[in-house]
Amino acid sequence: MLLHPRSLGIRALYLVLAVGFILFLIHNTSDVMWAPKASTVVSATTAAVGANGIDLSWHPPSSSSLNNLDSVMGSSGVYGFIYNSSVTPDEKYGTYNWCNMPHVRKTEYPVPSPSDGYSLKFVEVIHRHHKRTPYASNAFPVEPYRWDCDDQALYKYGAPLESSGSDHVDGAAAVYWKGYSSPTNPFTPQGWIGNCSFPQITAQGLDDSWTHGNDIYGVYHDLLGFLPSRDSGSSTSDPSSPSRNEAGGNGVEKRADGGGEAETEDWNAATLYRVTTNPITSQVAGMLLSGSWNIARTPHPLQVQASAIDSLEPKYECPSSSSLFSLIKSRTSPGAWKSHLDAASSLYKTLDEISGVPEGDEGFHESMDHYYDNLSARQCHSRPLPCNPAPGGKAGKEMCITQEMADNVYRIGHWEYSRGYRDDPRSLDASASSMGVWFAELAGRLEGVKEGTLGAGRGRSRRYFHNIAHDGSISRVLSVMQADEMVWPGMGAEMVFEVWEKKAKTKKGINKEVVEKRVEGSSSNDDDDDDVKRGDKEGEEEEGEGDGEKDKDGLYLRVLYSGKVFKSSSPVLGTVDMLPLDTFLDYVDGLVGKGASLIIDKCSS
Repeated sequence: MLLHPRSLGIRALYLVLAVGFILFLIHNTSDVMWAPKASTVVSATTAAVGANGIDLSWHPPSSSSLNNLDSVMGSSGVYGFIYNSSVTPDEKYGTYNWCNMPHVRKTEYPVPSPSDGYSLKFVEVIHRHHKRTPYASNAFPVEPYRWDCDDQALYKYGAPLESSGSDHVDGAAAVYWKGYSSPTNPFTPQGWIGNCSFPQITAQGLDDSWTHGNDIYGVYHDLLGFLPSRDSGSSTSDPSSPSRNEAGGNGVEKRADGGGEAETEDWNAATLYRVTTNPITSQVAGMLLSGSWNIARTPHPLQVQASAIDSLEPKYECPSSSSLFSLIKSRTSPGAWKSHLDAASSLYKTLDEISGVPEGDEGFHESMDHYYDNLSARQCHSRPLPCNPAPGGKAGKEMCITQEMADNVYRIGHWEYSRGYRDDPRSLDASASSMGVWFAELAGRLEGVKEGTLGAGRGRSRRYFHNIAHDGSISRVLSVMQADEMVWPGMGAEMVFEVWEKKAKTKKGINKEVVEKRVEGSSSNDDDDDDVKRGDKEGEEEEGEGDGEKDKDGLYLRVLYSGKVFKSSSPVLGTVDMLPLDTFLDYVDGLVGKGASLIIDKCSS
């Protein structure tokens, strides 16, 4: 049967439309089929909700001159920050000091209100090491002057502990390295010249470490009575020593935080200290422990994980995190990072000409990190900014890096840390995966406080953990905590996690007069113990109308950064001042999984 031509035309039209529709479906379906990872990422980012409805999504920090590139490039100075001394005047304490960041001290410590009825149960500290010589990789090709470290010793020796049964426990000589140059060796080292190690904690940095330890003891023992007395320790800090578990003193110490009587077991049993495999953290630990516990020349163990899997530095392999950070800091892809490098190109050109750094040196030109470290280390140790006589072989006067140039480097450095760890939405995933194991370890200890296996008032259990780490560690912690303002963590930058307990029926408040006496240094008076007892009675009050979540009995978290209550951009965390502990644990578990159960997949995805 023959079809009418008009019917053929209609059928052909239908056929064309059908084929076109099929091709459309194939094209759009293939986009989804061949990009499952991208689809998953978008879905996860959009959902960003954990257990109990916890918001796990990234929230931007506040806008300020720190993270505004136009302001950074058009300003002068460095926001009133300190770069030339470890000493911050008392009236300015709390000001950012790159050389020696603020930390908890008796005089500024924010004691909870006496009427709130909280007692301190657990403390964990993490901070950056103190000031040091620069890294070797951050040296200029030809340095203009020597850097010697004749005023300190980096001890390098082993000794048997008492548990070994050796007759020579005290027989080791306290040997240390001292660099020297051989007149016979024909090879001249490039970069830094001198007998220091690059890096090593300097004599001034060691003094800062001792003060840091002493100030922590001043807060958590002298002011709050939370830590045992330094006199309660055994004669040795050797963990295998038979005397290690013997309580010192009278076995009881009064507390000003409403917790009643605290055990004064050997302080070793209440504390634990951890470092990374980088020697500079152990150099800090030796002085910090001495500042807290008066244990100069006394053996003491430091916890350390294997370098390849260390969660504190962190060093474990996490390809997805590395990839995200690389994308954030891409020098070639259009975006904020490339824009800031372009804006700094004239500064780079001048710095390169003076320093002799080749234009193709990626380490110096992917960020301001190397220039920042090189210049700030000099200024923190009262060393002059470098000059280069007759740069490039030209005749004429020498060229020097000026304070204005250094300030430009420092402002750009702060912008980079804000961009890399907070302003870019990818920074949360990058930091949560690479610092996630440490956060899971922290969460595990906080769970221990809930379960009664850790914390004050739990028999002889530990209640104080101390981590000495690096700027990369602290930056990731600030990133995961979603700091509302992000700056480059300076030397000694410190974050403290405190767990406080509140009981609704009987609120034992902190006796304010006793706290004030302890701040003034009169805490050693026996009369204060009676004042604490009276303060406990005066602080008791019947259960009544509450003020919401904070009035319920239970455990609460307070976080301090640079000695002040920490503020987060995350609506879950907010100002972390007596946040229900379970809320924080839900937040951490949502990002990294209980026991870091999500990290392997996060790092490999």
